[in-house]
Amino acid sequence: MNLRRSLPGLLTALLFAANLLPRVVLANVYATQVRLNDSTDPIAAPGIGTVKISYLLNEPASGGVQLRVSSGTNTVHTIDVKPGTPGALKGTNLITWDGQLDGSRPLRPGVYRISLTASNTGHADWTQLTSDADIRTYVWEGRGVAVNPNPDSPFFGRIFIANAGRGPGLYPGDDVGILKFNADFTDAADGGFSTGGYNWAGDLHSPWKIEVSRDDGVYVNDFTSHGEFHRFDQSISPASHLQITSAANAGETGAAQLCGFALTGSGRDTALVAADQRATNTPGILRFALGITGVAATNDTGTIMIGSGGSLSGIPGDVALDKAGNAYVIQSPMDPLNPQPVILKFPPWDPSTNNGTPILQADWAVGGTEPHFGNPSGIAISPDGNFLAVSFLGTTPLAGNTSVFYTSNGAPVASLDLGQSISGQSSHEDTDCAWDAAGNLYYIDNHYGAWRAVSPPGPNGFTTPSIAFIQITGPLNITGISLNNSTATILFEGAETEDPSAFEIHSSGDPMTGYTLEAAAVISQTGPGHFQATIPQTGAQKFYRLKRPAAAL
Repeated sequence: MNLRRSLPGLLTALLFAANLLPRVVLANVYATQVRLNDSTDPIAAPGIGTVKISYLLNEPASGGVQLRVSSGTNTVHTIDVKPGTPGALKGTNLITWDGQLDGSRPLRPGVYRISLTASNTGHADWTQLTSDADIRTYVWEGRGVAVNPNPDSPFFGRIFIANAGRGPGLYPGDDVGILKFNADFTDAADGGFSTGGYNWAGDLHSPWKIEVSRDDGVYVNDFTSHGEFHRFDQSISPASHLQITSAANAGETGAAQLCGFALTGSGRDTALVAADQRATNTPGILRFALGITGVAATNDTGTIMIGSGGSLSGIPGDVALDKAGNAYVIQSPMDPLNPQPVILKFPPWDPSTNNGTPILQADWAVGGTEPHFGNPSGIAISPDGNFLAVSFLGTTPLAGNTSVFYTSNGAPVASLDLGQSISGQSSHEDTDCAWDAAGNLYYIDNHYGAWRAVSPPGPNGFTTPSIAFIQITGPLNITGISLNNSTATILFEGAETEDPSAFEIHSSGDPMTGYTLEAAAVISQTGPGHFQATIPQTGAQKFYRLKRPAAAL
């Protein structure tokens, strides 16, 4: 019996023990959707009263939560929330701050930022955070999973699941398109499902893999159409849809089959790196520059970053890049009777040092003879860059799993989905995996028809900054101006909680034409709330303005 065809929720997920080797140290509980007075907008006023700080925890903070108010690098107020009390519970939480500093002192003029550190006393082993009994974790033909990793985004922690087949139609996970969830596994505020206005084939290959870029773009692969790529916003709104590649990028014969992919760079330097899974004569791993338009040029059939014929001797299925540019590739053997390594690490591709030629030799390659490492289907790098997760369909349903490896040498750390370790069932077909910014691992078990979130073992903590800040406006008192040896010095007073980075000096030869930033000015602190600015003089008459610019915050 294929449990994916049964109604989800008949079985309750159990905590499980993994085949654990050395202990993994990652965070798992973390805050997302941090809001000040229900907004991510700055609060700017001469003074403030009570401030409501709301946030969402992906699981209970068994070690409590600490709220910190900071001015520059100085912490000026803290609020500690005990475990098991409101403020440290899974889901939406609220802390009320009276708007005063430690010792009930009022806020002086300056800029104040808020951060939340959620901590956990730790799980003994890798532990499932989701429940297979929750209908929202159900997906009929799950193919891709991604989590927003950007702490400076209002959508930080949002989870995306691609469903590539139409189910019985009883639940959202039966619909072809993209499922969207908050970090606590509830539906996203703008809806838990969207097609993005695109006609996904729903033929088990469309939509396929998903990745989130540094600027909050959601990239989705249509593997049916030679691996076309599409970009959406965090809501997967039709108005945001942008086609990134087309059939022209598959080459003159349309032979390319772009499969799993990764994103690198940002802005006009963004590039898409994809595994070309054509069954014969695969070129390997291709790179497409997206440039200022965000779209690959129609004559760009991909630059070969990692070529076949060397260490890459099979058919590549997916690729992941760490922050240093190292590439991790999964491949399936071209000859199943001749075992080949299925996980490979390649050094960074740098055209300035390798003349743009493809990399052929891997730093390490593992997994060819391990029966549980058959038919790899998805790969992802942990946020600290130390661990690699790979999902395997398995050579049989009994062998499907998601496993964790060290990125340094490919040594195994844990196998998370073997046997009856999770749902009480022995069969699994895992299709994709992803990490969130706090180090939780997400994967899709297509045999069961569920996506899961798993926490690593050990105590941990994670700090989330608020996007919004508080600016208390007030006068800056200039206490002295002098000119000595072609250097102008301005002495002034600000808030005791401020540091030099809170100020700027602007200058003008004619105040009627406006002021510009004085790049040569140096601002230093002479004591709490006391500062001086020194500006080299060039001989021309100048007027100066001392500012607390919001743009500099």
